[in-house]
Amino acid sequence: MPKRKTLTVRMRIRIYAGDRMLGPGKMELLSHIDETGSLSAAAKQMGMSYMRAWTLVKELNRDRSRPMVEMSRGGASGGTAKVTRFGRKILTLYQKMERAGNKAAGPYGRRLARLLK
Repeated sequence: MPKRKTLTVRMRIRIYAGDRMLGPGKMELLSHIDETGSLSAAAKQMGMSYMRAWTLVKELNRDRSRPMVEMSRGGASGGTAKVTRFGRKILTLYQKMERAGNKAAGPYGRRLARLLK
């Protein structure tokens, strides 16, 4: 008989505001940029192409008056990427909402796990 796996509940939250969308991919990228200070390194950590990461940053920065990432081109040492104060606020609120959603879904996930055993 195969070994049973434990059930993990993880909510995937997407926010739609007009024609803008924030979801797990953009928020994870923002988090990695904040950790590494580099778009290239953040993309690499996610297994994402640099061009895809650049496209996501352009979407995050669509409101030019409130960008979420500041980019600077580099010379020999490469460029940098920095999450702005606004971007950090968005990321923090998203992560809090994600944790609250996962916590709220926990009891239902345990009930599902019992039914699937």
